[in-house]
Amino acid sequence: MKFIFTSILIFLFLASKGQVISFVDNKFLGKKINKVIEKSIKFKDSWREFYFDNNSRLIEKKYFRDYKEVQNIKYEYNDYDSVLIVKETTSDIYNRLNINILKSYFDTNRKLIRFEEYFQRDTLVLSILEKNIVYNDQGKVVSYDRYLYNTNSVYVQLRKIDYSKNGKVLTIREVGSPETETLKYDHKGNITDWIFDYHDPQAVIAGAKTWSRNRRDKNQLRYKYDNYGNWIKEYAVTKFWRYKLNEREITYNLQEPIQIAGKESYK
Repeated sequence: MKFIFTSILIFLFLASKGQVISFVDNKFLGKKINKVIEKSIKFKDSWREFYFDNNSRLIEKKYFRDYKEVQNIKYEYNDYDSVLIVKETTSDIYNRLNINILKSYFDTNRKLIRFEEYFQRDTLVLSILEKNIVYNDQGKVVSYDRYLYNTNSVYVQLRKIDYSKNGKVLTIREVGSPETETLKYDHKGNITDWIFDYHDPQAVIAGAKTWSRNRRDKNQLRYKYDNYGNWIKEYAVTKFWRYKLNEREITYNLQEPIQIAGKESYK
C-alpha cells in the first residue's frame, strides 16, 4: 500500500481517537485556499489531492497510488443554525460506494453539544456518538462521553482534557485507560506536535514510526506551517531523529477585490 497505507493508517488512527472533539484534525484554514496536494517523501508515486469550494470548505479528496486514482471522497454540506450535516460519499477503483453522515449539534453560542456519525449498511447506522460535552470558563472542552457502536455492542468512553497553565499543551485521557494524547501548540495556536502514548510496553503502534526500539507504544508527529496556518511539512519524531513523512503544496487565491473609482478590481 506504500504511502497510502501508512498515511491512511495514521489519519484513520487520528480520526478514531479524535473524531468530533478533533484537536488533532489539523483542519485547513483561510478563505483563499483552492487546492492542496499532499505528497509522500518516501513514495513518489502516491499522493493525495484536496479541492475546496468558494467558502474554502473541503468538497473533494482524491487518493493516488502508483500514479492512479484509487479512492475518491466527495463532501456535501447542509449548515443550519443549530446543526451542521456533512455527507461523505466514498468510491474506489472497485466501484464500491460508501456513505457517511456526520451531524454536529450546537447551542446558541455555536458551541458543540453533540456529535453523531452514521455509516451506510442496508440503512444508515449509528457508529459514533459523542455527548455530555463540558466546557470550562475559557470555553475549552474539559470532558465528554464517546459511544462507539458495532453490530452487537457499544463501547463507552469518558474522555478528559487537561491544559497546561500557559495553554500550549493539551492532554487527552480516557478514564480507566493509561493511554494519552498530548498536543503542543505554538504562540499562534498551531499544533506543532501530536504525541500518542499507550504507556504499555507490550503494545505496538502499527503503521507509524515509534519512539524507539524499546518504546514501540509511543508515536510523535511534528508539523511546520505556512503563513496562513496550514501545515506544509509533517515529520515523524523519534528519540534520536526526525523523519520527514509528507509535505503539502497549497494553492491560494490571493486576489482580493478592491474599489477603484467606483469599480471593482483586484490586486
